[in-house]
Amino acid sequence: MVGCVGATPENSSLCAAAPAQEEPPSPPRLGELTASHVSPDSVQLEWSIPEGSFDSFTVQYKDAQGQPQVVPVDGGSRTVTVPGLSPSHRYKFNLYGVWGRKRLGPISTDAVTGAHAVVLHPSPAQKEPTSPPQLGELTASHVGSDSVQLEWSVPEGSFDAFTVQYKDAQGQPQVVPVDGGSRTVTVPGLSPSRRYKFNLYGLWGRKRLGPISTDAVTAAAPAQKEPPSPPRLGELTASHVSPNSVQLEWSIPEGSFDSFTVQYKDAQGQPQVVPVDGGSRTVTVPGLSPSRRYKFNLYGVWGRKRLGPISTDAVTGAHAVVLHPCPLVDGCVGIW
Repeated sequence: MVGCVGATPENSSLCAAAPAQEEPPSPPRLGELTASHVSPDSVQLEWSIPEGSFDSFTVQYKDAQGQPQVVPVDGGSRTVTVPGLSPSHRYKFNLYGVWGRKRLGPISTDAVTGAHAVVLHPSPAQKEPTSPPQLGELTASHVGSDSVQLEWSVPEGSFDAFTVQYKDAQGQPQVVPVDGGSRTVTVPGLSPSRRYKFNLYGLWGRKRLGPISTDAVTAAAPAQKEPPSPPRLGELTASHVSPNSVQLEWSIPEGSFDSFTVQYKDAQGQPQVVPVDGGSRTVTVPGLSPSRRYKFNLYGVWGRKRLGPISTDAVTGAHAVVLHPCPLVDGCVGIW
């Protein structure tokens, strides 16, 4: 049995419970996934996060040919438009949340893309078909260890949307949708020191034009910081020894501790624990027995680690005899 010494107001602080370890953070929660703004070739997805936050998301679905497609989304977004779909086709979309090294989910929804609309022009004259837009050059800039920023030009015309395709470190195809007005996109979630080939396609009506391509090698991962050196316990000494208490003092030559614990055995051989806050360098252990040898062990608590112990022995004093003055004729009586 481990006890806590102290029953008087002077030493009540010694019996405070040791600080409880913090609970690990609760994982965030995915709410509901819905499809809105459904068109013949795209679907806008929206979702809620009722609790916490995610680092990023991924949307997974199969295209009209049954090939799996992945759309990465940053952690701050709650909506994404999936382009390049086929008309009048049912799609099932799965949304996963990425939290640290964990992938949570999925939450899912189905959507059926619309049929192609027929546009009737009032002019009876047959219009010449519009010339398709042109893709220019694709370049990689701002290359990091886990992301690459891509830039491209459109020298003629305009596109409805773009898609960037590449293979991840595991060789799985990935798709990044981009709206038609953009000329740059950052591809996240890459692996350090790895060569990637990026293909950019332009979507124009029902046609997919391109690709234009570029290669990029991600930077090496930044060196991890060395963990901080642990603090050190110095020397433990006993001072101010009385028949029923011992004052302990100690030094910390390097660093600092979150808290300390003093452990010893009482006169009945039962282990006792005295908690001490991390800023203290002295504590008085009360409730001891006279004329008895005690061994005290001091541990330092640093994060989740317990360092030490450092130790010292002390022998409590004997009970003092107090002599009171008295008449000579009656003698002098010693009172214990």
